[in-house]
Amino acid sequence: MKKRLLLHIGTGKTGSSTIQSYLRRRLKTLQSQGIDYPLPPSWSNQGIVTAMFREDTALSRGLKSEIYRLESSISNIRRDVDRSLRDSIKIFDNVIVSTEFFCQFSAIEVSRVREYFNSIGFDEFLVVCFFREPISYYTSWVQQHIKASSTFIPPREFNPRYKEIERAWRGSFSSDFLVTPFDPAGLRDPFVEALRIIGDFFDADLPYDPAGDRPTNASISAEGMEVVRQHRQIIYPYQDNIPNPNTQKLISSIQRIENQNNINLSRPEIRDVYKLQILNHCRSDIEHIINNNYFDSSLFALSAKASPKVHPTDPKKFPT
Repeated sequence: MKKRLLLHIGTGKTGSSTIQSYLRRRLKTLQSQGIDYPLPPSWSNQGIVTAMFREDTALSRGLKSEIYRLESSISNIRRDVDRSLRDSIKIFDNVIVSTEFFCQFSAIEVSRVREYFNSIGFDEFLVVCFFREPISYYTSWVQQHIKASSTFIPPREFNPRYKEIERAWRGSFSSDFLVTPFDPAGLRDPFVEALRIIGDFFDADLPYDPAGDRPTNASISAEGMEVVRQHRQIIYPYQDNIPNPNTQKLISSIQRIENQNNINLSRPEIRDVYKLQILNHCRSDIEHIINNNYFDSSLFALSAKASPKVHPTDPKKFPT
């Protein structure tokens, strides 16, 4: 039998945590169908797999923190990851690796990924990558990032790097690289679409329970976000992009209060002037995803309300 590998690489804020939670929770069911999601008990997630392919100096702060939590060394982590993946392919013909850390990879690092997985015995590949419209991506990213920092990239500097990501991965995986639009407000449920893609690739029927397989919405209001931001700024001013248990407790308390009380709160939104800054800065990426038909151009008509001069289907006309 051929050995098949599905690499789910994100991007960020496209439901990766939901997919990974599903894979953990449904692991026994997946394994009964010949599909493995190798995740030793000591690992928080599969992000640690990326240590196999990056130089020590290129490892992210989050990954270094995970290695520190495991009280291990980078060399030992690489050895353990290699062992886990090789053990998995000995038993299962179908394997899933899922981490958005892969989206940070250069073309050279992606080539290492391909070479390694070929070398341990995989024959067929599918790299799945979700792209999200930049304005909603930025809004969701801020909501997530504020949990670990009081500062974040301003809209005029935000860059999803879609062209760069696709160029790096398609260079090594060619037609085995699949881009799927992530549109939470669209007709297709992105999570269900992800399960369909996985099932089709492995010729498997993945179970889905709308109540049990989907986490509750963990978002908070704009007012709640400001409370969290001030908490980080005052109490943890020097901890940038470093999660803290006390911050998480505060967020949980805010969520509980907002859910239990009928309070008229504001939904986090971006002002039109900042939407326009994102559209201008992401001009090249927007042009790329529209020209490749990854998104219906009407999605950008909604985003382009920042200015009547902005044409929804022609990023070249965005005012500078």
